[in-house]
Amino acid sequence: MSLNTIKKSSDFQKIYKNGGKVVTKFFVLHFLKQECCAQTLRIGFTVSKKLGKAVERNYIKRKLKSAAQELLPLYGKAGYSYIITGRVNASDSDFKDLKKDLIFALNKVA
Repeated sequence: MSLNTIKKSSDFQKIYKNGGKVVTKFFVLHFLKQECCAQTLRIGFTVSKKLGKAVERNYIKRKLKSAAQELLPLYGKAGYSYIITGRVNASDSDFKDLKKDLIFALNKVA
C-alpha cells in the first residue's frame, strides 16, 4: 500500500464536499473512499491562518505529518483519501496524545 500526497485544491474540495469527517481534540479528519485508487492511501494537510503565523502553522503540520506517516500504513484503509485539518490545541499537544487521537479517528472511519 503506497502513501500519496494530495496537492490539488480541486481534490481537497471534492473530499470536503462528498466525504465524511471525524472531529477530535487536536484535528478534524476528512475522508472519502476513492474508487479509482484501490491500493493507495492519499493524505493532505491543512492548517488555518487563524491558528497563527507561518512558523506556528508549519510546526502543527510537521507534527500531524509525522503522526500520519507512522500510523496511516497501520490503521488507514486502502482506497481512501484523508485530509487532516489542524486545530488550535495541536500545537501544545503531547505527540503521544496526538497519535492516540489519530488512531481513534482512523478506527471511526472503519
